[in-house]
Amino acid sequence: MSTLSYVIAGTVLILLLIFIIVRYAVKSGKQRTADLQQLAVQQGFVFVEKGDKSTIKELSPMHLFSQGHSKKIKNALHKKMGGAEISVFDYRYTTGGGKYQNTASQTVMCFKSDELNLPGFYLRPEHVFHKIGGAFGYKDINFESFPEFSKRYFLRGKDEEQVSAVFSGSVISFFENNENLSCEGTGNYMILYKARKKVNPEELPDFIGKGRELFRLFRKQMV
Repeated sequence: MSTLSYVIAGTVLILLLIFIIVRYAVKSGKQRTADLQQLAVQQGFVFVEKGDKSTIKELSPMHLFSQGHSKKIKNALHKKMGGAEISVFDYRYTTGGGKYQNTASQTVMCFKSDELNLPGFYLRPEHVFHKIGGAFGYKDINFESFPEFSKRYFLRGKDEEQVSAVFSGSVISFFENNENLSCEGTGNYMILYKARKKVNPEELPDFIGKGRELFRLFRKQMV
């Protein structure tokens, strides 16, 4: 074979692989939508395949929803339960542009309730960049009585005293027993998610259960 033939064959192979990957992604996406729709019926949720921008605008004070562009909500489940409006949905956003762009997708659980009055805070698993940021004044709220939590999680808020007050021992124990969760709160809103990870449909009931447990714990702090 000539060099040109190798180039053509290689190009065809690459295009074929791209076609297979795209086709699989589309098929997988449709299956996920179907599975979540079925789950919504089983769990008593209202299902909406395509979310609207009003939800993103409503949650814009949250760190997660302040990042990037091309923000989209899909596969949303809605329900009123235990004094709260609960929404669970797939959320994605893109940072950068061109060949440097990166898209992050995650499943988000949102609680809206008058029984919450949370100070603005942002919690996520701590990594090396947080430690580096600490050296430049990017402050992390720590608890001397809970060194393991402080080691594993990065917690930030404008009012350290108020944030520390709502992070009771029971709330801290929740996060120590449930790894890799991110959580944000402000006013009567609370969201829970695993950064850059979609929850599988079969795992969603357990994820919802954890969210409801955390909501009850935060709600107790408001009493």
